[in-house]
Amino acid sequence: MSEPISKTAELILSSSNQLEVQKATGEFINNKYLVENLQSIVGTLLTHQAKKLTSDNFLGLTIQFPDHYYKIDVTQPDRIHIEHYKINHQSDYVQV
Repeated sequence: MSEPISKTAELILSSSNQLEVQKATGEFINNKYLVENLQSIVGTLLTHQAKKLTSDNFLGLTIQFPDHYYKIDVTQPDRIHIEHYKINHQSDYVQV
């Protein structure tokens, strides 16, 4: 079973066309590649919504990997909030 064990970083982007970084903590500070990829994903999502290429109204999304995931919140009009969580993979082993 996996569950989030801690928030390890926080990235807040403005909702302007450039998606400028407003606040960064943890791993986002020195990882330009990660920040640019997240900006691209969020930018594409917002473009599709603004151009009415989808009938969905996005409130956010989760991007999950085997050992971590990102929660992206786009509910506030002036910022995009991204949190990074690590996943704790615990196995219950029964000794026989």
